[in-house]
Amino acid sequence: MICPFCLMENSIFPVKEGRYVCIKSCGHPISSEYYNGRYPKLSVGAVGQRGHGKTMYLTSLFYALDWLMNSPDFWHDFYYQAHDPESLKLLTSCLANLRKGELPPATCEVFPTPTLIKFRHLPLLGCSDTYDIAFYDTGGEVFNDERVLKIGTQGRFMSRVSVAWFLVSLPNIEKSGEPIAQTMSTFLNKYLMGLKDVLNYRPKDQHLIVVLTKADELQDPWVSEFLDSDRAEEWPPSARTLVSNSYEVSDWLERKGCRGFLKAARAEFRSVEFCMVSALGARPADDRRIDPNLIKPKRVLEPFFWVLLKTDRSLLDRLWRFFHKRR
Repeated sequence: MICPFCLMENSIFPVKEGRYVCIKSCGHPISSEYYNGRYPKLSVGAVGQRGHGKTMYLTSLFYALDWLMNSPDFWHDFYYQAHDPESLKLLTSCLANLRKGELPPATCEVFPTPTLIKFRHLPLLGCSDTYDIAFYDTGGEVFNDERVLKIGTQGRFMSRVSVAWFLVSLPNIEKSGEPIAQTMSTFLNKYLMGLKDVLNYRPKDQHLIVVLTKADELQDPWVSEFLDSDRAEEWPPSARTLVSNSYEVSDWLERKGCRGFLKAARAEFRSVEFCMVSALGARPADDRRIDPNLIKPKRVLEPFFWVLLKTDRSLLDRLWRFFHKRR
């Protein structure tokens, strides 16, 4: 097993009954449930420029999952819990602050400690699924072109995750005055340079989920209708819906002139999917606060379910049988 904290292979050993520690590198204790668990262990990394909504998206995702866990009307057996004290503290703090309308600060520019979460009884295709997932987030400065070498130390987790959330805020790009197509291609180029030249990693081994953040700030009727069509009673979305929505967002980007970005992403990575989200559902009054009554995340679950579809072999096999029976 790979240590989720330092990414060293075969480094976790028991030190006493019920306790496991990474003894070859970081010395971090590992949850016995995580180590011994028979459930699929997945990992996903969030990458993107500073201020483009990586940390806000992750906070909003757990805000939505927490609502589903406590709702009497949805996902009746579902719950999630942290695997270690650091993950529990982070989740508790972020969710408590967001409920008060306080937005999370920008991620520090350091090698990120993963947030290790166990998900139990996720309702997928009529079945109840269970996963252990490591979430990685780091500062956007790590992926700037003039500091691309930083990815080797502070973003090296990206060489260990099979799925990457590539988060881009089009409203941020519009405010900068730069062309959207050129800027998105530049962002992608920076990330590819880090993977190939610094981490010596093959992008063809990684699934890329392009997540367009802050979509509620876009002045576009199609985007507004797309976001507003998200309904809690339709969660989780079917695989067919996920694929259809990915195509729709991809087509929208092509209409925006981003054909070069689309072609490069599809050529370089194992697969590429597209999502459009609004982490808050409304624009905050400033960078630090929002009226809690206005918080209504939209489509934040889609990138999460793409992680499951792309990495769980048994789920992919089940999907194949599901579609084969419907032919």
